[in-house]
Amino acid sequence: MQKGFVKAEPKDINGSSFVGYLIAPYQEFVNLLGEPNDRTKEGEWKSGDGKVREERSFKTLHKRPAVITIYDYKEIQPVQNVILWHLDLFLIDKVQRDI
Repeated sequence: MQKGFVKAEPKDINGSSFVGYLIAPYQEFVNLLGEPNDRTKEGEWKSGDGKVREERSFKTLHKRPAVITIYDYKEIQPVQNVILWHLDLFLIDKVQRDI
């Protein structure tokens, strides 16, 4: 059985729901997970409503896969100072995997 995670695509986060918060400094996420998707720039990751500036999205490699998204939401301080991050989760069921 394969374990771990891969970066998610923008379409993968559709249907995700807020499940809680993570508390960690910005640089800790960069060190562990790499640079985030910049939601302020034009392109496939552009935020439609401007409420999210940076986001990390991953798909788990498990027999019951999920998409995990970590992002700043409605933060007014510089993103490098954010320590309270929103966490979304989307469980991918068998029907969705077969499409």
